[in-house]
Amino acid sequence: MDNISEKEQLKEFGLWLSKRRESCGYSSQRQLSLKSGVSPATISRIESGIQKAEPDTLARLAPYLSISHEELMAIAGYIDIRDVERIVDPAPKDLEEFLKESNIEYDGAPLSEEEKESVLGFLKLAIDTIRKKQNKKKT
Repeated sequence: MDNISEKEQLKEFGLWLSKRRESCGYSSQRQLSLKSGVSPATISRIESGIQKAEPDTLARLAPYLSISHEELMAIAGYIDIRDVERIVDPAPKDLEEFLKESNIEYDGAPLSEEEKESVLGFLKLAIDTIRKKQNKKKT
């Protein structure tokens, strides 16, 4: 890739990132920085097209931009978008496994393992109740 097209790609990604940040409710780079742990200066340089986002930076930003890390890597030009479907596992995941692996927040703070267990218990109870009601309607 020559310098001109690389510069254009950086600017294009920076513009996309800025719009995505705003559409996700972060009116400032600082707001996204506080949530993601990526410095406001780094976000500014990426949005300005001055700096290419590193893969680890993209991994930290992705959850707050409502996008998978793989999709963000593709948009940033690290991987081919056609490869994303092969990378992202479309297979259903067990609820318990999903909760344990996920970085879930509530009210601006990540859930502890104990809180995740409580949420899992509540969800299992709710799902069992719903299924029982559905089964009663069928009979």
